[in-house]
Formats: sequence, C-alpha cells, structure tokens
Amino acid sequence: MYHTWPHIFGRIWPVLIVLPTQANSLAPEPAQSPHSEAVPTHSLPAIRVHAQAQPTHTLASEAHAHNIDLSEQVAPPTRLEALLAEHGLAAPAPSGAADLFSSVQIRGFTTGGEPGTGLSASRHLLGPHPDISRRHVRDLSTVDSVTLLQGPSATRTGLGSAAGVVQYVPKTAQDRPNAQASLLLDDRSTVRATADINLPLWQTQQPTASPTLATRLVLAGQTGGRSTEGVRTDREVVYWTTRLREPDALWDLTLEQQTNHQPFGFGTVFANEQWQFDKSYVDVQRATAKRQYQRVSLLQERELGQSTLLTAWLSNVRTKRDEHLIGFWDVSSPDTLSGYRRAIDESSQAKHHGLMLEHHSTETLSWQLSWQRNQQHLRFSGPQNVRGFEINMQVPSFTHVDLETLLLSPLWWRERLADHTTALHADWQPNPRWRLQAGVSRTAYTVDRVTSRLATEPTLLSPLNHDRVQGHALTLTHLWPQGHQSWLGHTQGFEPNQGGFQRDGTLLPALKSSQWELGLRAPQYQEGDGNSNDNIKPLGWFVVLWHNQQRHVAGPDPQDRQFLVPVGTVGGHGVQLTLEQQRSGWRWRAAYNQSNVRTLTNANPSAGPWRPGMADQWLAAQIVATGHPFQPWLGLQTVGSRPADTYNRIKAPGFAVLNTGVNWTINPQWRLQAEVNNLLDKRYISSLQSPDAAWQGPRRTASLTLHHQIRH
Repeated sequence: MYHTWPHIFGRIWPVLIVLPTQANSLAPEPAQSPHSEAVPTHSLPAIRVHAQAQPTHTLASEAHAHNIDLSEQVAPPTRLEALLAEHGLAAPAPSGAADLFSSVQIRGFTTGGEPGTGLSASRHLLGPHPDISRRHVRDLSTVDSVTLLQGPSATRTGLGSAAGVVQYVPKTAQDRPNAQASLLLDDRSTVRATADINLPLWQTQQPTASPTLATRLVLAGQTGGRSTEGVRTDREVVYWTTRLREPDALWDLTLEQQTNHQPFGFGTVFANEQWQFDKSYVDVQRATAKRQYQRVSLLQERELGQSTLLTAWLSNVRTKRDEHLIGFWDVSSPDTLSGYRRAIDESSQAKHHGLMLEHHSTETLSWQLSWQRNQQHLRFSGPQNVRGFEINMQVPSFTHVDLETLLLSPLWWRERLADHTTALHADWQPNPRWRLQAGVSRTAYTVDRVTSRLATEPTLLSPLNHDRVQGHALTLTHLWPQGHQSWLGHTQGFEPNQGGFQRDGTLLPALKSSQWELGLRAPQYQEGDGNSNDNIKPLGWFVVLWHNQQRHVAGPDPQDRQFLVPVGTVGGHGVQLTLEQQRSGWRWRAAYNQSNVRTLTNANPSAGPWRPGMADQWLAAQIVATGHPFQPWLGLQTVGSRPADTYNRIKAPGFAVLNTGVNWTINPQWRLQAEVNNLLDKRYISSLQSPDAAWQGPRRTASLTLHHQIRH
C-alpha cells in the first residue's frame, strides 16, 4: 500500500524530540539573498548542504568540484543529463534516455544507472546522503545547483565511483522574502509552469540571539508535450522545505512529491543497414505510466565550539510505479519487430540516516568524518508477454493488437539491501605552496532477495550476498601564484552490484575501480576581486589527464536485457579540457573530452573489446552576451560515434546539435526567454545499449518562457 503524508511524517516526527538540542553557540548569518551565503575559508562546500556560495561557473574554486548554479544559467535544462552535457562534463549514458532514471557517462563510467532488475548500485547525492529512489528522475526545479565531485572530493562520503559523483544541492528556505514564477510554451504543445515562494515566518531585531523561521514552497508542472517516441511527458512537482535557525543550531525539514506520467518509449533499432528514424515503436494510445516519488527528510547542523560542525540527517523515500508497457522486444525479421507487453506494479522504500563531523583544528589542517546507513526494500510485480504479436517496422501500428488475448506470465521479485559506510577525509596545507588531500572509506553491505514465476507473490527473502569493500584517495597539489594549481592523484572506489543479477539468480561481485589523474588549473577571476576589470578577464582553463581501470564490469544479457552478464576488466585513458573567458561584453566557455575505454580482459570469449554506447569524444561550447538587458546566446554540443556492439561493426554516427536563444530582461520584475534547440533539426541517436535498444534525440523545438520576479 502506498503511504500517505501523515503516515510518513509520523515516522520521522520523533526525531525532533530525540536529537540533541544543547550545544555551544553558533552565530547565524545576517539576512542575505538566497544565493549569497558565505562559506568559511576551511569549510568543505562540496558536501555542505547549505553552501550556496560556490562559484557559479564551470571552473569551481575547488579544483576537483565543478559547480553549476542553476540561477546563473541562460537557459537551464530540466534534466541532469542535459545540464552536464551542456557544460561538457558528461556524455549521455547508454541507458540514460528512457526517462526512467538519471544516468550520465563520466570517463568511461556510468553513474546513477539502474539495472533492469534489483535496486540501484550507482548513486547520486542529494546534499550529504544518496538520492536513492527506484525509477525516479529528479526535476531540477527542486535544486539550487549541481556539483560534479571528482578526485578526492568524491571520497568525502565514501560512496560512488572513482571517476566522479553527482551531487544535487537542494533548495532551502532563506531569511529574505522572495517569490518568482515562470511559464513555458513550445511548438510541441508543451506547457510548463513553475512557482518558487520563500517566506520568513518569524524574525526579530536581534537574529543572533533569537530563533528565526522561514519556509519555501516550489511547485512545477508540465502537460501537453510528447517525447521523440510520441509518449506524453506530463509531470508534477510539490516541494516544501522549512528552516529553523536557532542561536546554536540550524534545522531543515523537507517534504516533496514528484509524479512522472511518461511511459517507457522503447526507442528505435538498427535494421536493413540503417537506423530507423522518425518511427514510434510504442503504443502511444494505450501505454500508460504513473511513477510517484515521496520524500521526507530532516537535517540538523550544529556548531560544537569555534572549529567543529556536526551535521545529522534522516531521510525516508517511497516510490510507487504503475505502468503498462506496450512496444517491441527485438528484431524478428528484416521488416518485423516482435511485440512486448508488460504490466508493472512496483513499490520501493529507501531510508537514510547519518552523521558528519567537520573539524578545522588549525589554519592548515581540516578533516571530515562521516558515518551513514542506507536501507532499501523493493517489491516488484511485472507479468509480461514476450513476442506475442508482431509490428511492421516501416509502418508501425498497434491497432491490430488485442490486449485481452495476450496472456501475461507472472514474474515477481523482492529485494532488500542494507549498507553502512564510514569515511574519513583530511586536507592538510603545511605552507602556501603545497596541499595534501586524503580520503578513506569502508562499506559493508548485505543483500536478500527472492524471485518467483508463480501466480502468488513470494514473501520469504533469502540471504544472497554480503561483502566489505574499501575505497581511498590521495592527491598532492602544488599551489602556484595567482590561483594556479597542479596536482597528481589516485582514487580507488567501488559500486556494489546489488542490482546486478544474472538469469540464474546469482549476484555479480562488486565493481571495483581505480584511477590516476594529473591536472592543471588556472582560474578565471570573478567580478569585484580587484584582479581584472568587468569587461576583460584572463582566460580560465582546466585540463586533466586520467587513466582508470574497472574490474567485475557487467553488461546486458543478450538473451534477456532485464539481466546482466559478466564482462570482465575495462580500462582506459583520456583528457578533459575546459576553457572559459569574458571579454568585451561576451562570455564564452568550451569543454572537450577525449577518452579511449576498452574491455581489457573479457569474460565472454566471443565478445570484442568495444563498450557499446560509450563515446570516445564529446565537446560543448557556449557564448553569451553580458552586461546589458538583451542577451543573445549560442550553444554547440557534439558527440562522436559510438559502437552498438562489442566489435564496433554497427555504429551510432556522431552528431552536432546547435542551440540558440535570447534572454531579455524587460525590467527587474519581468524577463522573457526565447530558445530554439536543435536549430538545424538534426536526426541523431542520442544514446544506445545495442542495435535494438537505442533512443533518438529530440528534433527541433522552439520555446518561449516568461519569468516574473514577484518579490525580492
């Protein structure tokens, strides 16, 4: 049964009483704008939930943390994949285009992906804890910024891959009143509306001696639009957060619900020596979906003395998925696809709680110790019919399919995962020229699971696997004059394959990874720093050479893509380059990634070395006018060709997409934004897993968005 808000809130309410309420004094900040909170010199802003004063451009002050402030973007996307691709930090992951979950490709790793069965292994972070939720795509209207943590920064919570971890910085209530709204219309009949209202409820003349209370409500919804495959893209978001700031503590209580009505689109195929574009292989009339996500979280920050900060959090997440899939299974003949139907009834729960202690003992040393425990429980019912009908590949239609005559074979599984992690991160700067960062983590996890193809649901779970794994990172940085940095680092991580099951029910071992990186960075000076004028700023650049290796890699089972098979050891190397500059009223940035990732030792003798869906190179560039109310901009995104099979015999061609638009600030209250994505109306494959599991990129779309700042 899907629980209501009172039921969920009732489970977390006792924490308000149990957590300690006495500690040493903490002087709260004076009232500021929502995006101007100060960050202490020795704080760890990449992990601090409320650290919103990180640089708003790609080249973050922390060399290993790329922060993107959504309020500073000329046309912020609503999806994580589009945001990171726009900044050249990641490429589309092979499985990330189905709108079932968020997933990106970083240095040959896939982060945030979910397998066909089981619980998620790779994790994105929401503040300090994992944003684990089965089949959920977070709407970016609920976050202030997104940070890509790499190198030693990725080890601060002990979770994630060596290549990098994505962290959302969620919206929080602020001390000043503010309200804004937007309305988007596009030429595909999409209507999207958002509202963001922040209200201080209780303030005094002496905020340092008395508590303050503020609340923030975010609403978002879209309707009328269709995906490339023709399925509806409706969604609704309700996000409410309240902050209590006491003289000696800070509390955040957040409740949110997101609902996604977009059915699985099935994508397209490679057949008759070509990719099949502009065809929909999903029954857009009868395919339905309702994926609900509910979260309640409580976070407390408390300063223990002048140099120690304690953060504690609790989070309870529930998801419910009711979906009717009607599409294709595979290519059965040169002109025919075999059909597929499935009825999904799925529910999951994830609980997270943890503690994090940050200490700055001297001007040269700081450390962070964290502990967290995560529990997940999944119940899945997915009776299905495979190859029960056929679809004409050239003129696809589902009108001849009688759903009542298609018998569904039962399939159940239940899974329970528990893991707890302890992590320690230290940052030592003995002199102005050298800095040493080190991190170590240890995680223990257990998995219980049961599957059944009987008519009745199984209830008794059996122990399946348990393991203890370690990760570490060590980076030595040389600090040059004028903010330049160079560093050499090694990172080792893991991802438990708790969702990676083979068809026989056995669990694959944990994916273990290691990475070396050599980097150099020159910052672009910010306005008001006294180092450059407002019109001309020095060139900022960031370059990293990396080499990584992954063991126990898994891939889709060619006989049944719901399951996985061992692949072997994968290794690769590459370069990441980012440039940014502001000059004569224009600001531009460009990011280029080149990688060569291949399977080194293959568990399947008949498979080749190529990694299906993984691009060897991608580039993103953008130029935007600054300093005046009318700001035109132009953006380019390119991705190289990607193999569709392990021998690279079938390829998805590379593509280049041009986007353009203009931001017009009419007055301090009103702003108009016009945008055209895929200006040249290119047809391309955005991501793929195999020749019969690929997704088309969106065609040309024109949109108009009106923003209104109601109060500030």
